[in-house]
Amino acid sequence: MPEREIFKARLFCPNCRTTGQAIVEDEENPARVDGKRDRIVLAVSRGFAGGGYLDGVQQVICVTCRSLIPI
Repeated sequence: MPEREIFKARLFCPNCRTTGQAIVEDEENPARVDGKRDRIVLAVSRGFAGGGYLDGVQQVICVTCRSLIPI
């Protein structure tokens, strides 16, 4: 069974300095040959929104200035 970890990550927008947090799930994926874990953002605090993926890394968006922030 794949190992799974849920944790809180601090969010900081370097552009407008908005701060918050995200609840993130990290899970092993045996199908990945690169050994990286799958990361899923479960929730973000006010001021941020889900932003999809960029180069395989999940992003959130700062609602104030629309900057992408990697998790």
